[in-house]
Amino acid sequence: MINIVDEVLFHLSNNKISYIIQLLDNKQLGHMYYGNKIDIITKEDLAYYTRDDNKAAGTVKYSKDNRNFSLSCIPQEYPVFGTSDYKDGALSLYYQTTPLYLDLKYKSCSVVKGKNRKKGYQ
Repeated sequence: MINIVDEVLFHLSNNKISYIIQLLDNKQLGHMYYGNKIDIITKEDLAYYTRDDNKAAGTVKYSKDNRNFSLSCIPQEYPVFGTSDYKDGALSLYYQTTPLYLDLKYKSCSVVKGKNRKKGYQ
């Protein structure tokens, strides 16, 4: 099951687990939760998962409106090198020996009922 909450939280679940992704202030996707199933996300849950109590001094701030927003404290869903997320990036891109710094952004999504399987996949 897929629930989209306030166009910023994506809750994917089955009968055992929940997987929650958040659209961050900089339009990247942040990893919020993976674990035991959460049946209904309440306003309190939403406030907890989207909290911005960042205490990372001296890091890059990505929002003029939210001075607490920094990628150094948020687990990104698909981190890339050079964005101040200090964990290993999922992708590195180079032009010859020069690193290129990607800024991947969420554009849109759609929920499609059913499954479209390509021929040859089970």
